[in-house]
Amino acid sequence: MKSNYACDESSSVHEDDIHDKLPLPTNMSFNFLTGQIPSGLGNLTKLSELYLFLNNLTGSIPPTLGNSSLLRSLYLYMNKLSGRILDELGNMKNLVMLHFGHNQLTGSIPVSLGNLTKSKMLDVHENLLSGIVPPELGKLESLIELSRSCLEG
Repeated sequence: MKSNYACDESSSVHEDDIHDKLPLPTNMSFNFLTGQIPSGLGNLTKLSELYLFLNNLTGSIPPTLGNSSLLRSLYLYMNKLSGRILDELGNMKNLVMLHFGHNQLTGSIPVSLGNLTKSKMLDVHENLLSGIVPPELGKLESLIELSRSCLEG
């Protein structure tokens, strides 16, 4: 299989030509990867699980991930991700596990995450989140972890 990513000596991930050629599920965890999450990952229409935890990834979560309609598990915890949690992630109707803990995400939790009715786990603890917890999250039957943030409600 042709690699769709190149890593330089510093373990930075560079997006080359991303198509549906990565193994599904895709696990690139605990590899000391640096740089941003490639936006092309959202173009992988058959991607069911994406594990990028325990790396040194920076930047924001690419909005294109919201296009991954078959994605069931998204693990981005223990990186250095910043920016806000995107409204687009609420479009991922098949998402069961969402783990963004231990990053530097800011802003509020989007109301759209209340649309993740298949969710079994929603973990955004240990971020820099603020604001009111959307009442729409009450529709979820999942384990919701919100500790160590500046959230209200």
